[in-house]
Amino acid sequence: MRCKFQTTSVSAERQAWIPEWDKRVVAVLCAVCAAAGQAFACELSRGKHSVVPNGGVELAPHPKSSAQSGVAVGSRERIEMLLAELDPASEQAADAVPGLLAALRNSETDATLRERSAAMLGRIGEPARGAVTVLIDILDRVRLSKPSVSPDGQSSSEADPSYWVMKSLGLFGDVAADAVSTVSRILTSPASSAKLRVLAADTLGQIRTAASIDVLTIELMKPRRLSDYESIVLRQTIIDSLALAGPLAAGAVPALVRALEDDNANVRRKACDTLGALGPRAEGGMDALFERLILDEDDAVKDAAANALAQIGHPAVARLFDLLERGGPNLQWRAARAIGQTGTAAKSVVPRLKRAFDNSSIHVRIEAVDAAWKISRDSKLVAATLVRMLSEDSRQVRRRAATLLVELKTLPRETSRELEEFAAGGSSKEARAAVYVLRERFRKADQ
Repeated sequence: MRCKFQTTSVSAERQAWIPEWDKRVVAVLCAVCAAAGQAFACELSRGKHSVVPNGGVELAPHPKSSAQSGVAVGSRERIEMLLAELDPASEQAADAVPGLLAALRNSETDATLRERSAAMLGRIGEPARGAVTVLIDILDRVRLSKPSVSPDGQSSSEADPSYWVMKSLGLFGDVAADAVSTVSRILTSPASSAKLRVLAADTLGQIRTAASIDVLTIELMKPRRLSDYESIVLRQTIIDSLALAGPLAAGAVPALVRALEDDNANVRRKACDTLGALGPRAEGGMDALFERLILDEDDAVKDAAANALAQIGHPAVARLFDLLERGGPNLQWRAARAIGQTGTAAKSVVPRLKRAFDNSSIHVRIEAVDAAWKISRDSKLVAATLVRMLSEDSRQVRRRAATLLVELKTLPRETSRELEEFAAGGSSKEARAAVYVLRERFRKADQ
């Protein structure tokens, strides 16, 4: 019995206004959809598909021929051309979905072609929402069967479709919300390889729904094996995923606070960064962040804790001043920098910052001056101190002082005179810095 399926074409009148590149895409779409429909209609008529109770279509197994591997050679070429030329953000992308879905559904399609089709569907997003159900079904079938295992005991990413299926679900973002429970089971299952669990955590972070964030939060709260490298990588991935979630991760503050006690410095640093990204919503983690700032042995963690406190903002200012006035130099300069980054508009803090202009540590002085300028925007307050810093031995300090002098809106007359005197001093470090400041300020005024 011969199968008939109506092919799709574009009339000559419509072709006239389609750009050349789009004509090729439309032609490929028509050919792919026609080929997929023809094959599907033939298989229905020959009993290769059956209707299952839920209304879906179930593929019946059939042997491969030597000339065919899932998708016919002609269809494969068309789909490969489509994948190479299609822009997932274009208007034509939605028309490509049926052909890509046909390639994805057929388990006998070449694995690479299925993977590429799934990735393209994920990039298309909302118009390809129907692919999410297909991907979930593939994931469920794989998890029910015994996963392929490599010699080292890890699941093989080449033999296990779970890897590319989860990557594709992640590309869908919150369109793949229905996949959260399935992906969560992979994350929490002891049978999942470490690589699969890390990918599952990353996928849940990309899906970025309240449900996926809850799963990640609970997983981060679980007891950890501190000596297990794979467990450390998983915790870092979970924290990174929470960082991408924005305000949705506000409920994860207790889990992130617990992560601040991790034995691994990178985990602690990432937890600081994520709490900082939450801003004032992370106020409940302030005590733990101050503890990291004061007691942590890793400088990168100290810096991250100070930055996080700055992003929390006003609630942290009073305690930062306590550190500026009573802490050691390494605490003082970090506290001064954080105060300047809080964005506080309270001019009442400026006199307390000014007292640090005479600190014995040059690093504390430059951070205090920088913070005072950011808060007050008062050139007269900081200009004289910045000019004196042009004579410091530290090249880094001289650079920062010069940069701030260029940034000041106006220079007091006395400061301008000092700079001119420095500039006339020949090749000294003060002279070079002063020449730079005067030149750059002249350029700004000329713009």
